[in-house]
Amino acid sequence: MNFKSRPIIIEGVNHSGTRLLVDILSCFGSDGGDYNNQWNENKFFLKLHNNLIEKISNKGWTDTILNINFIDKYQDNCEFENYLKKELEINLLNEFPKLKDKPWHWKCPTSALFEPTWVNIFPDGWYIINQREPEKIAKAFLRRRASIPFNDGIKFYKIMEDKILSIKKKKQLIINFDNLNNEINRIADFIPLDVSYQKIKIARSLIKYNKPLWSKNKSIYMNLKNVYANYVYNKYKNKNLNE
Repeated sequence: MNFKSRPIIIEGVNHSGTRLLVDILSCFGSDGGDYNNQWNENKFFLKLHNNLIEKISNKGWTDTILNINFIDKYQDNCEFENYLKKELEINLLNEFPKLKDKPWHWKCPTSALFEPTWVNIFPDGWYIINQREPEKIAKAFLRRRASIPFNDGIKFYKIMEDKILSIKKKKQLIINFDNLNNEINRIADFIPLDVSYQKIKIARSLIKYNKPLWSKNKSIYMNLKNVYANYVYNKYKNKNLNE
């Protein structure tokens, strides 16, 4: 099978756990290319999305992709499809030299803003759609440097997920990251690879639960943000539980 136009594309909102899915697919034998950064985003596709953001906004990356009003109103009309196709034709083989005979994968949460375009470009791709409890996304935003208010984090999740789900793909798998340990086999069965039991076992070992509230590897400021984020999350959950 020629995989050039059939990548495995990981979709999911920022901070939903897509970084771990990149590592899991690599463990299974898919090629993630060069994703040696804190987000596990393939550098070529990350650069493409940086260029796309520059084309639709003059406010910069963070102030654009975390602007609730902007992302809610922005509609992708596939105006950049030809640009992306040209870039892929020129550079894709350099980034994934074995893509003709080996599965390859990438993820960039901002791709949800350009969902129609990417589905047009890769109609035969394998789409793994990662879902998570919106409140956990909001909590994750609170403890990041580029943070947004808790309620805005919930809105952000729903806006971006709606964009992801707006188009039905030929091959798509929706998984629950909060139950990832039980989703591993479904992922292995879905992708175009013969995944051994040993690789599935290794993939499961990558899942880490119950991260500590305080870490000696982080600054006092970031630890305090983490504690505060957990406080807001628990307060929100308890309030909704009692209503």
